[in-house]
Amino acid sequence: MKVFKRNAVIITVLIFVCVAVYLNWSYAQNELAAEAGKTSAQEETTENTNENSTENTTENSGEDTNGAEESGLFYVEDESGVETVESTQVSEYFDQVRLTREQARDSAEATLLTVTETEGAAQTTVDEAMQTMVNIAKWTEAEAQLESLVVAKGFQDCVAYMTEDGITVTVACDAEALSDSAVAQIKDIVLSETEYTADQLKIIEIK
Repeated sequence: MKVFKRNAVIITVLIFVCVAVYLNWSYAQNELAAEAGKTSAQEETTENTNENSTENTTENSGEDTNGAEESGLFYVEDESGVETVESTQVSEYFDQVRLTREQARDSAEATLLTVTETEGAAQTTVDEAMQTMVNIAKWTEAEAQLESLVVAKGFQDCVAYMTEDGITVTVACDAEALSDSAVAQIKDIVLSETEYTADQLKIIEIK
């Protein structure tokens, strides 16, 4: 009975590790995007006080966003409707996202390693932990490859994040929204280089 309870706890830990890694990644990504957009909005407000121009920009960006969502593209912008983020801010954003991804993975691997070394753990539980560690290593390598391929297509920067359930590809682009052909390029790369399906792919653009 004690062994069963211990194994149940370990399995629960495994589940929470996987969920926590993804949630940490998503939360950090959203927070960084909001921070970058907020800084850009403040600078834009200082330079441009034309109220009509701001309203037009907001309306146009709203139309673009709706169209993007219909095509499966997720667009990140700040609350004021400002569509651009300075290149230095974009660079810092992607650097921080990569760091957050690395830290989340390191934390998960440390926890999984502890599970494999737990005395009395069922072999199936240990095997699951080991397989998850193998998957993390494969994802890390595949993400780097995908990022290189996407950047080679002319995108400013790219960060990929893979899980068992799907893949998120975040790209830096110019002031204009990603074109249909650009989205198709990213999809082609992901679908040809991985085993994910189109409905498991989320594309996010950062301006």
